[in-house]
Amino acid sequence: MGNAASKSTRKLPTKPPAWSGARSPVNPPYSETSNRVLQPHAGTMPRASETKTQEIYADGKDPHLLINLSRIGPVDVKHAAKSLETSNSIRKSVEALRESEAEALAPSRTRNRLLVTELVDLLEERKTTSREKMEALAAKYGLDTQVFQTIAKHVNSPSGGQTVISRSLTEEGEQLMLTKAVWVNPPNPNI
Repeated sequence: MGNAASKSTRKLPTKPPAWSGARSPVNPPYSETSNRVLQPHAGTMPRASETKTQEIYADGKDPHLLINLSRIGPVDVKHAAKSLETSNSIRKSVEALRESEAEALAPSRTRNRLLVTELVDLLEERKTTSREKMEALAAKYGLDTQVFQTIAKHVNSPSGGQTVISRSLTEEGEQLMLTKAVWVNPPNPNI
Protein backbone atom coordinates (compact mmCIF):
# COMPACT_ATOMS: atom_id res chain seq x y z
CA MET A 1 0.00 0.00 0.00
CA GLY A 2 3.01 2.23 0.12
CA ASN A 3 2.83 2.73 -3.63
CA ALA A 4 -0.43 4.64 -3.53
CA ALA A 5 0.91 7.26 -1.14
CA SER A 6 3.93 8.09 -3.31
CA LYS A 7 1.87 8.81 -6.43
CA SER A 8 0.80 12.33 -7.21
CA THR A 9 -2.92 12.88 -7.46
CA ARG A 10 -4.39 13.40 -10.91
CA LYS A 11 -5.81 16.86 -11.58
CA LEU A 12 -8.40 17.30 -14.32
CA PRO A 13 -8.70 20.60 -16.19
CA THR A 14 -11.44 22.90 -14.99
CA LYS A 15 -11.76 24.92 -18.20
CA PRO A 16 -11.11 24.00 -21.86
CA PRO A 17 -7.63 24.76 -23.20
CA ALA A 18 -7.10 27.79 -25.42
CA TRP A 19 -6.19 25.70 -28.47
CA SER A 20 -9.58 23.91 -28.52
CA GLY A 21 -11.38 26.95 -29.94
CA ALA A 22 -14.83 28.24 -29.17
CA ARG A 23 -17.15 25.27 -28.98
CA SER A 24 -19.95 26.67 -26.93
CA PRO A 25 -23.17 27.57 -28.78
CA VAL A 26 -23.87 31.22 -29.51
CA ASN A 27 -27.18 31.08 -27.70
CA PRO A 28 -26.81 28.60 -24.84
CA PRO A 29 -30.01 26.62 -24.28
CA TYR A 30 -29.92 27.32 -20.58
CA SER A 31 -29.14 30.27 -18.39
CA GLU A 32 -25.77 30.14 -16.68
CA THR A 33 -27.12 31.74 -13.54
CA SER A 34 -30.03 29.33 -13.17
CA ASN A 35 -30.43 25.75 -14.31
CA ARG A 36 -33.80 26.25 -16.02
CA VAL A 37 -34.08 25.82 -19.81
CA LEU A 38 -34.69 28.97 -21.83
CA GLN A 39 -37.41 29.01 -24.50
CA PRO A 40 -36.13 29.63 -28.04
CA HIS A 41 -37.25 32.72 -29.88
CA ALA A 42 -40.15 32.25 -32.27
CA GLY A 43 -38.98 31.38 -35.82
CA THR A 44 -35.39 30.45 -34.95
CA MET A 45 -35.96 26.71 -34.40
CA PRO A 46 -38.48 24.69 -36.35
CA ARG A 47 -40.80 22.77 -34.09
CA ALA A 48 -42.10 19.25 -34.68
CA SER A 49 -45.25 19.11 -36.72
CA GLU A 50 -47.67 16.49 -38.03
CA THR A 51 -47.55 18.06 -41.49
CA LYS A 52 -44.50 19.30 -43.34
CA THR A 53 -44.07 23.05 -43.13
CA GLN A 54 -41.79 25.29 -45.16
CA GLU A 55 -39.21 25.25 -42.37
CA ILE A 56 -39.13 21.44 -42.42
CA TYR A 57 -38.73 21.40 -46.23
CA ALA A 58 -35.94 23.99 -46.04
CA ASP A 59 -34.21 21.97 -43.31
CA GLY A 60 -34.28 18.81 -45.46
CA LYS A 61 -32.83 20.37 -48.62
CA ASP A 62 -29.26 19.63 -49.66
CA PRO A 63 -27.63 22.92 -50.67
CA HIS A 64 -24.84 21.09 -52.56
CA LEU A 65 -27.05 18.69 -54.54
CA LEU A 66 -27.31 20.79 -57.71
CA ILE A 67 -23.58 21.57 -57.67
CA ASN A 68 -22.72 17.88 -57.34
CA LEU A 69 -25.18 16.89 -60.08
CA SER A 70 -23.76 19.47 -62.49
CA ARG A 71 -20.24 18.23 -61.71
CA ILE A 72 -21.23 14.63 -62.59
CA GLY A 73 -22.86 15.67 -65.85
CA PRO A 74 -25.46 13.81 -67.91
CA VAL A 75 -25.69 10.06 -67.48
CA ASP A 76 -25.70 7.76 -70.52
CA VAL A 77 -28.01 4.78 -69.88
CA LYS A 78 -27.73 1.91 -72.36
CA HIS A 79 -28.86 -1.02 -70.21
CA ALA A 80 -32.17 -1.42 -72.07
CA ALA A 81 -30.48 -2.21 -75.39
CA LYS A 82 -28.09 -4.71 -73.77
CA SER A 83 -30.91 -6.60 -72.11
CA LEU A 84 -32.72 -6.88 -75.46
CA GLU A 85 -29.58 -8.21 -77.17
CA THR A 86 -29.01 -10.69 -74.37
CA SER A 87 -32.61 -11.84 -74.36
CA ASN A 88 -32.49 -12.32 -78.16
CA SER A 89 -29.34 -14.44 -77.96
CA ILE A 90 -30.76 -16.48 -75.08
CA ARG A 91 -34.02 -16.95 -76.98
CA LYS A 92 -32.13 -18.16 -80.07
CA SER A 93 -30.09 -20.59 -77.95
CA VAL A 94 -33.21 -22.00 -76.31
CA GLU A 95 -34.92 -22.37 -79.70
CA ALA A 96 -31.88 -24.17 -81.14
CA LEU A 97 -31.81 -26.50 -78.14
CA ARG A 98 -35.52 -27.27 -78.52
CA GLU A 99 -35.10 -27.99 -82.24
CA SER A 100 -32.16 -30.29 -81.52
CA GLU A 101 -34.10 -32.17 -78.87
CA ALA A 102 -37.13 -32.49 -81.17
CA GLU A 103 -34.89 -33.88 -83.94
CA ALA A 104 -33.32 -36.40 -81.55
CA LEU A 105 -36.72 -37.61 -80.35
CA ALA A 106 -38.37 -37.66 -83.78
CA PRO A 107 -39.14 -41.14 -85.18
CA SER A 108 -37.94 -40.15 -88.66
CA ARG A 109 -34.37 -38.94 -89.16
CA THR A 110 -33.36 -35.69 -90.76
CA ARG A 111 -31.10 -36.21 -93.76
CA ASN A 112 -27.39 -35.37 -93.24
CA ARG A 113 -27.70 -34.86 -89.47
CA LEU A 114 -26.14 -37.12 -86.84
CA LEU A 115 -25.85 -37.27 -83.10
CA VAL A 116 -22.29 -37.34 -81.76
CA THR A 117 -22.54 -40.98 -80.72
CA GLU A 118 -23.75 -41.93 -84.21
CA LEU A 119 -20.88 -39.99 -85.79
CA VAL A 120 -18.31 -41.87 -83.66
CA ASP A 121 -19.91 -45.21 -84.58
CA LEU A 122 -19.90 -44.24 -88.28
CA LEU A 123 -16.22 -43.25 -88.21
CA GLU A 124 -15.27 -46.47 -86.38
CA GLU A 125 -17.11 -48.59 -88.96
CA ARG A 126 -15.45 -46.61 -91.76
CA LYS A 127 -12.00 -47.78 -90.60
CA THR A 128 -12.77 -51.42 -91.45
CA THR A 129 -15.21 -51.07 -94.36
CA SER A 130 -14.40 -51.53 -98.07
CA ARG A 131 -15.26 -48.92 -100.71
CA GLU A 132 -18.30 -50.81 -101.97
CA LYS A 133 -19.81 -50.91 -98.51
CA MET A 134 -19.05 -47.21 -97.82
CA GLU A 135 -22.05 -45.98 -99.79
CA ALA A 136 -24.30 -48.46 -97.96
CA LEU A 137 -22.78 -47.29 -94.66
CA ALA A 138 -23.53 -43.64 -95.54
CA ALA A 139 -27.10 -44.57 -96.48
CA LYS A 140 -27.49 -46.51 -93.20
CA TYR A 141 -26.71 -43.34 -91.21
CA GLY A 142 -28.79 -41.08 -93.48
CA LEU A 143 -25.89 -39.24 -95.10
CA ASP A 144 -25.26 -38.31 -98.71
CA THR A 145 -22.03 -39.75 -100.11
CA GLN A 146 -20.65 -36.23 -100.76
CA VAL A 147 -21.31 -35.17 -97.16
CA PHE A 148 -19.77 -38.39 -95.84
CA GLN A 149 -16.60 -37.77 -97.89
CA THR A 150 -16.31 -34.23 -96.55
CA ILE A 151 -16.74 -35.37 -92.95
CA ALA A 152 -14.26 -38.25 -93.36
CA LYS A 153 -11.66 -35.89 -94.84
CA HIS A 154 -11.55 -33.66 -91.76
CA VAL A 155 -12.89 -35.74 -88.84
CA ASN A 156 -11.86 -39.11 -87.44
CA SER A 157 -12.51 -41.07 -84.28
CA PRO A 158 -9.61 -41.50 -81.84
CA SER A 159 -7.38 -44.53 -82.39
CA GLY A 160 -4.46 -45.73 -80.31
CA GLY A 161 -1.12 -46.49 -81.94
CA GLN A 162 1.02 -49.62 -81.57
CA THR A 163 3.73 -48.06 -79.38
CA VAL A 164 2.99 -47.95 -75.66
CA ILE A 165 4.32 -44.87 -73.90
CA SER A 166 3.59 -45.91 -70.30
CA ARG A 167 1.75 -48.57 -68.27
CA SER A 168 0.26 -48.25 -64.80
CA LEU A 169 -2.08 -50.10 -62.45
CA THR A 170 -5.13 -48.59 -60.77
CA GLU A 171 -6.18 -49.32 -57.19
CA GLU A 172 -8.70 -51.85 -58.56
CA GLY A 173 -5.92 -53.74 -60.38
CA GLU A 174 -6.78 -52.53 -63.89
CA GLN A 175 -3.91 -51.89 -66.26
CA LEU A 176 -3.80 -48.49 -67.95
CA MET A 177 -1.72 -48.03 -71.09
CA LEU A 178 -0.84 -44.64 -72.53
CA THR A 179 -0.34 -44.75 -76.30
CA LYS A 180 0.11 -42.17 -78.98
CA ALA A 181 -3.05 -41.30 -80.97
CA VAL A 182 -2.87 -41.96 -84.70
CA TRP A 183 -5.04 -41.18 -87.72
CA VAL A 184 -6.36 -44.44 -89.20
CA ASN A 185 -7.50 -44.37 -92.82
CA PRO A 186 -9.95 -46.91 -94.23
CA PRO A 187 -8.71 -49.65 -96.58
CA ASN A 188 -9.75 -47.51 -99.56
CA PRO A 189 -9.23 -43.82 -98.65
CA ASN A 190 -11.25 -42.43 -101.58
CA ILE A 191 -14.38 -42.26 -99.46
